[in-house]
Amino acid sequence: MADSEVGPATETGVVVMGLDDLIRANDGIRDQISLAHEEQENHLTMDDMKEKIKLLDILRSGFLASLHSQATSFAASIGYRGSRHRPPQSPDLGSILKIASNLHKLLNVVARLIEKVALESPLPAHTDDQHLKICKRFRILRLGASRTRLVDGACNLLMSGAYHIKLWAIAELNQRNPMSTVNLCHAGTKARIAARECHDLIDSWHLVAGADDGRRREDIAQVANSTIPLIKLARIFLYKISGSPINNPLFTLDEAINTENLELLLQGPITISNRLNQFAGILWQSYRQNERIPDREQIRIPFEGITKTLESTLLLLAYYLIPLPQLNKDPQSETVFKIWSLDLQGSWVKAKDNLLDVLLNLQT
Repeated sequence: MADSEVGPATETGVVVMGLDDLIRANDGIRDQISLAHEEQENHLTMDDMKEKIKLLDILRSGFLASLHSQATSFAASIGYRGSRHRPPQSPDLGSILKIASNLHKLLNVVARLIEKVALESPLPAHTDDQHLKICKRFRILRLGASRTRLVDGACNLLMSGAYHIKLWAIAELNQRNPMSTVNLCHAGTKARIAARECHDLIDSWHLVAGADDGRRREDIAQVANSTIPLIKLARIFLYKISGSPINNPLFTLDEAINTENLELLLQGPITISNRLNQFAGILWQSYRQNERIPDREQIRIPFEGITKTLESTLLLLAYYLIPLPQLNKDPQSETVFKIWSLDLQGSWVKAKDNLLDVLLNLQT
């Protein structure tokens, strides 16, 4: 009886010690990521960018899917059967360390590749190059935090596995003790949660996710592209009314303007800028969390508000702006401004309607 107790307990101890060593090694990867994150590349060439794109293709071609598979294999080796409705099986002590070691090695490779792909400094001058968009997207996703969470997820999975194995050994030695069985079930639940979280972290890179996940981001990107003309028009508007030199202004305001309308003119550009910024934040949040784009009405109402602010501001400007002919060669500057403001309003309405049409097509 004593020999039968020592055997599995000794084997279990070796496995747990091995897992503890791997957990510490994964902590080393995390520390290395933190140090590398502080070192920023100050000068990126086009060749550098091409190399990053190649590395990104390597990640996509299988490394992340392999990491997902290894996490699944490890969870299975410790007895996790994929569902809380199915009781955990006995751990496969003979394969746990080998699978865990493979998981650690693969995680190390993935972390290093992601480190090389991540961009912590501005891109080269030609940022409109189509081939660079995929790397620009990675910079936006703030990969430093994502890398750390990925390593944390793997560490949590290994720690849950070690805890589960310890309680399994105790339950094997105390089969008549119901509390041992209860504790083992709790440990199995923790392992199940850790495995699921690890899978979710890997999937959150959007490189091994399903078609629906990719489609959501394509939809958000399409909406964002449709928003760009509106942002450009807003920038043109803001520059037009505030970009004249202080020492040589093109316009002045009629002294008859009252305090209320003056306040509206002051707040109009700020309101437009803030609302566009909020909308960009909504799109970014949806993209980052892989959520569906907001309902069409949720977007239409804010943009109708921006449109009214723009139109009322232009109307007040057209009414109260007085050109300064003594400083301007063009005596028709007031007429030119009114024509410009009408063109801006027309372009805005077209761009806004196009955005709403894009939303309608995506949600039907």
